[in-house]
Amino acid sequence: AIKVFEEVEGRTGVTERTALLRYELWKKAGKDKKATQALQQLIKSFPKNVNYQHHLASHLNRLGKNAQAQEVYRSILTLDPDDARANVAMASTYRKQGDESGYLQSIKPIVRNPDTDIDLKIAELMPYVREVQRNPQDEKVVPLLELLADLEKAHPQDAKASSIHADVLNIAGRQTEALAKFKRTIELNPSNYLVWEQYLSTLAEQGMMSQLQTESEMALDFFPNQAFIYYCNGMSNAALAKYKDARSSLDQAILMAGKDNKMRVSIYAMQGHVFRNLALNDRAEKAFEDALAIDASDPGLLNDYAYHLARTGQKLDEALDLVKKAIDRDAQNPRYLGTKAWIHFKRGESEQASKVMDQAMKMGGDRYGYLQENYGDILFVSKDVEGAVERWKSAQELGIDSENLKRKIEERRLDDAQ
Repeated sequence: AIKVFEEVEGRTGVTERTALLRYELWKKAGKDKKATQALQQLIKSFPKNVNYQHHLASHLNRLGKNAQAQEVYRSILTLDPDDARANVAMASTYRKQGDESGYLQSIKPIVRNPDTDIDLKIAELMPYVREVQRNPQDEKVVPLLELLADLEKAHPQDAKASSIHADVLNIAGRQTEALAKFKRTIELNPSNYLVWEQYLSTLAEQGMMSQLQTESEMALDFFPNQAFIYYCNGMSNAALAKYKDARSSLDQAILMAGKDNKMRVSIYAMQGHVFRNLALNDRAEKAFEDALAIDASDPGLLNDYAYHLARTGQKLDEALDLVKKAIDRDAQNPRYLGTKAWIHFKRGESEQASKVMDQAMKMGGDRYGYLQENYGDILFVSKDVEGAVERWKSAQELGIDSENLKRKIEERRLDDAQ
């Protein structure tokens, strides 16, 4: 057969078809050297066709001649730096050698090429996304974010690109940028519930309650049966002192939560806060009890219920037991210490209250307006009027805007009722 091809080529010259058939025949005959030479001749005859160089590189890899194959891939990249297959092949070599920086650098042309399938790109990047999820301080965060920015530029209308970019920005602690990317993802594809969940969670974590209220309302148009979205809406309305609206949303949330006990605990705890502010103390107490019936070990829940009891001045011994359990689980939390101090204050133990609240302040409690206000009350009862007014003013600077606080500052005293 080879002699026949040689006779044909003698009459017509080398053609792509005959050269490829020659290669296939040598390969089937097990003549690897001859097959290699056939491909090299094909490349020499048609140097601008990189497909033949890919044939040669694959052939050399199959023979275990990986170094020679890499040289062929480099040759391809001199002709076409954006060749996806050659870049992937080179990238794989860097990965096998453990050169992660080289790998991420080598796939840039692939990521930047809008003609390369986005799913292929994401598959290459996902191992690194998982790595930074496990370790947000990983040195690969910066080059990974650069690649994700390139991915989004290459596919500006694909929600998958902005979504994965948002995820990693969030992991890296760049929440403001992450929120913008989550928002862009939703604009491109508002039907992805998980993106909405991440978006609303980040708004809540950043304390952006006005925006959370607006965006959760919008999310309900797309997902009217999701308990988490109703919960976010209830939480944001509560933070904005719209307690009746919060109550309505939380009632819906508990209906939608079904058997999701973790969600139910969060909803009941928020209902407790809302009912307290609606002066429905019995309902508030029941909500906290319902939450504890599901999870009696949650320190945040134990603290919130203890603080509720302290605010009402009822069951103070039980409140102290609850907050001690919370502190046992997280001794460095200034909010829990602040609750303990407030319970001591309500029990008439102003000296102990002052001592514990001072601890809370030193642990970071000074960034919470309500703790500053409470500390002011404790100091006033301890006859430190100047210290009290200073703390009340700090509470005001931190966003506490109640008429009661304004009156304390102006009159430099507590109401008799307090």
